[in-house]
Amino acid sequence: MDEQFELVRGKMMKMRLPILLLSLAAAALVAQGCATGDTARTQPAQTTEPPATTTADEQIPPKERAALEEKFCTATLEQLRNDPDRQVPDDCKGVVMRRTEQFGHGENNGYLVTVIVGEDREKIDLGAVVTPAGQVELRSLQTGLNRAAVQEAELGIRNLQTKIDEFFLQSEPRRLPDSLEELEQQNVVDNLPTDPWGNAYIYTKKSATDYEIYSAGPDGQKGTLDDVRVQ
Repeated sequence: MDEQFELVRGKMMKMRLPILLLSLAAAALVAQGCATGDTARTQPAQTTEPPATTTADEQIPPKERAALEEKFCTATLEQLRNDPDRQVPDDCKGVVMRRTEQFGHGENNGYLVTVIVGEDREKIDLGAVVTPAGQVELRSLQTGLNRAAVQEAELGIRNLQTKIDEFFLQSEPRRLPDSLEELEQQNVVDNLPTDPWGNAYIYTKKSATDYEIYSAGPDGQKGTLDDVRVQ
């Protein structure tokens, strides 16, 4: 009886040893997996930063920008001297510019520019064109004194553009008005608005499907630098 017991016990011990080894190996694998998971959770995710973008101003080479700053300052001060109602500042304090397609065409480069002038650092916004020969042509000029009125004029122009489009769609056959007065005659508008300076908006029918509308700006004269237009 004792011999049989010892024999069975020996066989069981031989079976338990591989099972124990397998259990220890499995436990080690589980522990390693947990450690790896903890490391992944504690380490921040690796992200790829997007490349830094440059502003339009930074895309202008430094030497070219310095030359343009001088040109824009000179042109702005000369334009301000044409206004007899204001005291012209002696110098520019700074220039911020960026290229734009709004004023550029062909080989000419267009710019949106803010020129800071005088001791009170008045900001003057303007659009400008620079020709291949380096000549500067100002397209618009807005001072801090009339900027709010300019924005009001732009809104008035957009409203009239909407009414002109409405007139076109209501006409049979389709056509543009020959004048703004037709909008009033056809009851598209109750009364024709004026710009913030009390002048009528200027409308020109250029073709069967194209027209131009703008404000003559503060000076009330067509074709000067303070005309107000929208794209």
